[in-house]
Amino acid sequence: MFLSIRTKLILSHFTLILLGTLAFGAAGYLLLQKGLESAATEKLQVLTFMAARETEGFLQGKQQMLLRISEGREVQDFPVNYRVPALSSYLAKFKDEFSVLSYLNAEEEVDVAVLKGDVARVPQIDPDLSLSHLARQQPGLVHVGQVSYGEYGDDLSGSTIPMVLGIHEYFGDKYVGMLRGEVPLAGLTARLKEIPVGRSGHVLLIDGEGTVLMVSHAGSILSEEEEDVQVLSAQLAGFKTGSGRTVLRGRDFLAARTPVDMNGWSVIALLPYEEFILGPNRLRSQYLLIFLVVGSIGALLAFLLSNRITGPLLKMAAGARAVARGKLEPIAKARTRDEIGQLIESFNSMILDLQATTVSRDQLDNIFGSMHDAIFVVGSDGRVRMVNRASCDLLGLPMEVIVGQTYDDLFGCSLDDYHSFSALRQLEDQDCFETLLFDADRRKIPVAISVGAMRDAEGAPHEIVCLVQDITERKTAEEKIRNSRNFLETVLNSIGDAISIIDVETFAIIGTNRVFLERCGLSESEVLGKKCYDLSSHDCQGHNLTPEICPVLRTVASGESASGEHQHHDSAGNRAFVEVKTSPLKNSGGELSHVVHVARDISERKRTEIELQLFAKKLELSNRELTDFAYVASHDLQEPLRKVTAFGDRLKSKYQDVLGEQGLDYLERMRHAAVRMQTLIEDLLSFSRVSTQAQPFSPVEMSEIIGEVLDDLEIRIQELKGTIEVGNLPAIEADPLQMRQIMQNLLGNALKFHRPGVAPLIRVQGELVDGGKNCRITVADNGIGFEEKYLERIFGVFQRLHGRNEYAGSGVGLAICRKITERHHGSVTAMSRAGEGATFILTLPVSQKEKRSAP
Repeated sequence: MFLSIRTKLILSHFTLILLGTLAFGAAGYLLLQKGLESAATEKLQVLTFMAARETEGFLQGKQQMLLRISEGREVQDFPVNYRVPALSSYLAKFKDEFSVLSYLNAEEEVDVAVLKGDVARVPQIDPDLSLSHLARQQPGLVHVGQVSYGEYGDDLSGSTIPMVLGIHEYFGDKYVGMLRGEVPLAGLTARLKEIPVGRSGHVLLIDGEGTVLMVSHAGSILSEEEEDVQVLSAQLAGFKTGSGRTVLRGRDFLAARTPVDMNGWSVIALLPYEEFILGPNRLRSQYLLIFLVVGSIGALLAFLLSNRITGPLLKMAAGARAVARGKLEPIAKARTRDEIGQLIESFNSMILDLQATTVSRDQLDNIFGSMHDAIFVVGSDGRVRMVNRASCDLLGLPMEVIVGQTYDDLFGCSLDDYHSFSALRQLEDQDCFETLLFDADRRKIPVAISVGAMRDAEGAPHEIVCLVQDITERKTAEEKIRNSRNFLETVLNSIGDAISIIDVETFAIIGTNRVFLERCGLSESEVLGKKCYDLSSHDCQGHNLTPEICPVLRTVASGESASGEHQHHDSAGNRAFVEVKTSPLKNSGGELSHVVHVARDISERKRTEIELQLFAKKLELSNRELTDFAYVASHDLQEPLRKVTAFGDRLKSKYQDVLGEQGLDYLERMRHAAVRMQTLIEDLLSFSRVSTQAQPFSPVEMSEIIGEVLDDLEIRIQELKGTIEVGNLPAIEADPLQMRQIMQNLLGNALKFHRPGVAPLIRVQGELVDGGKNCRITVADNGIGFEEKYLERIFGVFQRLHGRNEYAGSGVGLAICRKITERHHGSVTAMSRAGEGATFILTLPVSQKEKRSAP
């Protein structure tokens, strides 16, 4: 017999309603009570879960706070500078987070402790040995200890839980101490008491040993006697994690328990069963009435619902056939929100999703193709299924060549076994690594590859997505940085001076070169971190350094370079003279952060300077003695010479007839020799008087000096028909008599060494040079001149370029000129050519720095 779907639905609905009425009528009350009980316990379970998470969040927050405290500069620098006031003030800022916050050194002795922000009230702290062991073995991690119990009751503000954090050196792994904080539980218990558990329910917090830490509304479940607490703790120990029904102290409760994962605590919620059962009793009568009404109208609803179901199903069947033909259009919306209506809405949503997916695929292709990084999608068989344009550009291959190749063919030649395709398929998460690829021309390309697996519903990877980034520019930059760093280290180590870099805050050395380490006789690890004045070991130590004696302090104060000389100790412990230069190093913000300290060993130079000073004194004494000797000797020689001359004149006048012609010739030769000897002695006296009879320096008008000299030479000039042209001559600070003597010699020589038959022409010029510091006077003539290879010779004592028969003189005049200019801290030289005249150049200071008489 054929029955339509409508008939089948009517019969099935009616049968289901009838059977449902009988079933619910028999078991409804029991199921209702059980369901409400289950719902209540689930609610309790949720509340305990929330309370456990609240507890974990509270403790984790305190752990993070302790970690942030340890990162403070005061804590990091304390093992080095031991600044107790600074650390105490810093720890006092966290009085609202920790009731007691202390710093213990590596020997577990309390260096600094703060109780509620007050340093003076800190008691003696008894460290937990197990926590101290964990802090020492695992520095950098926060470890939680056992609760320190205060007085029992609703107010548990006296109970605390300790946390410790081991601290190691800032630039090393050495354990230097630990931070210990006492966390008050008052804040946590206040939060837990706010959790609603019915009118008379309870929230309990117990530790890992089963001890009750907190009970909301404690008076309703136990007294404040310690024995009651122990009994309750023993009964709760038998109640494991989860929810259910239990009996405590003779009362029936619905209970739930959730552990606090991080420290073994548990949160328990208790709801008295008598409070819970009031709800099911009220619902029992209401349930029976509702059940009868529902059973009465069930048959009517079965008929109506059957009609509503068949209409939308027919429309959905037509829509499915349209989709099969490729027509993606939704059907009319259902007028109901039941399963059939939801099915129709799901069908329409599927149609709309298919339409949107078609559009999104185009957008995805555009995004995929426009990415700058290369993307390779590899199937489960290890072959490339899809790439973007960036992949083709990277490898220099067309897309059709890349697609179909295996992962190992493309990447395997430069990968290890860990990153082969078979290994990547076993990845549980993403992986990133760097390697080299080869393009079509076999050129190496450094790349960074990020690999991730696309998994199916069962979790098995069915595609591997590889994001490949060309990092050539980054690698090039890194290589440049390495080369620059190596270059800088090589340059610093090749410099013969000791170089160190000093921190301006702590004056600690943070970097050196090889010479610095060699002079200290220490390794780099022994030097870094030490104070600069501890290693320099000059007479001034850190506590009495001043900017006047320390270039580092001057640079820190002014922000500019400074220099100075000190005595440091070398590696052998000997004192060495050093020349120190300091330069500032500023950070990106323009603030002074470091000082570059360069120390040059000038011990050898200092020894040489001392030797030169001693030699100069000896030389000065020797020259003075030599000058005095020349003066005395020449003066004493004149008296016997005058007697020779006088007796010669007497012999000639009295015995001229007796001597004969040959005797007279001998006598005349003797007289001429005596005259030459007299001239030499007088010139030698003049040469010595430059030092022995010198006058103090005073302002001298050189124009007046030239005028006086020309007056003395007037007759000689007229005899030779010579011409002397004098330009402007500046005033200088000098010895007037010696200036006249030097000009007399220069002009006299210019007249003496004139060319035969040519009238002398002499030009005297003067000018200021070297920015007005010096005066240059030139005396140029048109005389016989000389070869410049004899330049130094003509300024020597008794040196002549011509015989006595050609030109008179002793050869001392130019030597006197040079000695006078040297006394005036000047110089004299000449330029000449044989037969073309000579130019003598006299350079003298305009002002004498040291005005003194000749020694």
